[in-house]
Amino acid sequence: MGVWRYFAFPDERDTVILIMSWEFVNLVLLFGAPGALLEHRQRRSSVRIPCRYTAEIHAGGRHLIAETYDLSLEGVWLRLSPASAAWLKERPPACVRIYSPRTKFRRITTGRIPAQIQGIITNTIG
Repeated sequence: MGVWRYFAFPDERDTVILIMSWEFVNLVLLFGAPGALLEHRQRRSSVRIPCRYTAEIHAGGRHLIAETYDLSLEGVWLRLSPASAAWLKERPPACVRIYSPRTKFRRITTGRIPAQIQGIITNTIG
């Protein structure tokens, strides 16, 4: 209808362009609304962030080297060797230190993270 009116009434072209522009904006909002309604609710209490950092775990008087899989405010997923994973299952870790990926073994300024390991992925690191 708007295209026909644009060509049929040349004196009203400015008004027709303005109205068609607002109709386009309304259509974008109309088609975007179901996407917001169908969005899945996050079931976790904190967001998990995927990252690859070197981590040092202090457990049972030993220092284990691992790689982070993802981080959250509540814990960390670690990738370790099978022997280190078996050691950690028997002894709860005291703390986890995470190091910057840019320079080898340069500690991130957050320092120690209270250890609550959410999961362990066993495979070779590297």
